[in-house]
Amino acid sequence: MRYDVVKKKVLFINYWPRGGMRHYSDSVVCILREQYYVDYILPLTMFNALFSNFRILFQCLINRSVIVHINNGHPFLLPLYFFLAFKNTVVTLHDGYPHQGESVIKRMYFYIQLALIYLFVKKIIVHSDKIIPHFPAWFRKKTFYVITHIYYKNFYSKKYDSADIDGIITLLFFGRILPYKGLPILLKAFEEFDATKYRLIIAGEGKLPKIPVHLKNIQIKNRFIEDEEISELFSKTNIVVLPYLNASQSGVVYMAFAFNKPVIVSGVGAIPDVIRDGYNGRLVLPGSVESLVDAITDLSVRENYRRIVENIKNQDKSNNREVLPAVMNCYNN
Repeated sequence: MRYDVVKKKVLFINYWPRGGMRHYSDSVVCILREQYYVDYILPLTMFNALFSNFRILFQCLINRSVIVHINNGHPFLLPLYFFLAFKNTVVTLHDGYPHQGESVIKRMYFYIQLALIYLFVKKIIVHSDKIIPHFPAWFRKKTFYVITHIYYKNFYSKKYDSADIDGIITLLFFGRILPYKGLPILLKAFEEFDATKYRLIIAGEGKLPKIPVHLKNIQIKNRFIEDEEISELFSKTNIVVLPYLNASQSGVVYMAFAFNKPVIVSGVGAIPDVIRDGYNGRLVLPGSVESLVDAITDLSVRENYRRIVENIKNQDKSNNREVLPAVMNCYNN
């Protein structure tokens, strides 16, 4: 794939060194390098973050044409927004409001960051036009570029074969545990299934809801899941279940697709843009135990499961053909 542009330099900034933000940034930088000289700024410690701030300012001063692309902001970046107002600066925002259950400090930071972006950054990337109304009314005056989320194809490992519906069916709840994720709904739904035929894995850090003592065959990894564990965890899973009460989108959906796993997820926010009900997953009503039980039961039928797995395998996961030109258009405007 070739474009008639002169290679420019991009400072791609991600101060979140692990988890979903890291996965997203790594994938985007990979495709940007097809057309740009990318300086990937990824500090791993607080000291490195402070040093990186000076590094960013230096790069902006010595290279007048540098493009600055920030992934989702960070508290350490707040002092830089004034200086970045004079550059071709883009910020990718994954959510339009703080998640339910976030601390007061995180909620305050979220709106302080929005205010600074509103004042000093001209271009905002979001992954769906359905996310734009989630932002405060005053912020929606900004210039938005809607660019689809990138796939995490680099996570797939052929070392682990796809688990078929055979014997015990494994359900996976993956990601940070916060109230909006709807884990209690999943636990209530799991009560309807035979523990000798189903297993539930809960993997992620956060405050667990109370798990009824009578529930059996539940495996809990209540901690941050390192990248080295992700391949084996997803590959040994049959169905990823995400019963969100509300959400803008979900990076876990793309992680599941990297391993060709069907996803049962609430049809909230921009998720219906990605999940086609009955084709590459199942959409359920948020907060509905009955809807979740029906979806799990449906995907427990081997023919249904295999059909959806094949559909996921056949969908194009190399969406750099769509993402890269869209990002380039944002940079060039």
